[in-house]
Amino acid sequence: MALQKRFDRTTVKRVADLARVLISGGYLSELSGGEVKRLLSAVKNSTGHNDIEADVQKVMDIMVDNQLKQGEAALRALEAMKGSKVDGIIFFSFASPL
Repeated sequence: MALQKRFDRTTVKRVADLARVLISGGYLSELSGGEVKRLLSAVKNSTGHNDIEADVQKVMDIMVDNQLKQGEAALRALEAMKGSKVDGIIFFSFASPL
């Protein structure tokens, strides 16, 4: 029983460390409430699993989804910029949010 408990702590720590590294690196910034619950669930569900590959994949899926969402927001912000060219110089102004 003690060996199982030690194994569980180690596997949960590995998945939690992955999530912690992704958060500190900014890869999981601006998560919604549902995404935070999914992330915590993936860490919690790694307890007792001999193979944590699926749990690690869930964490990576959350990270990729978040990165795609942030990339889309950045692209939309760039598309909202208006540009005008005067004497070979391009000037940008931000469009109103509405």
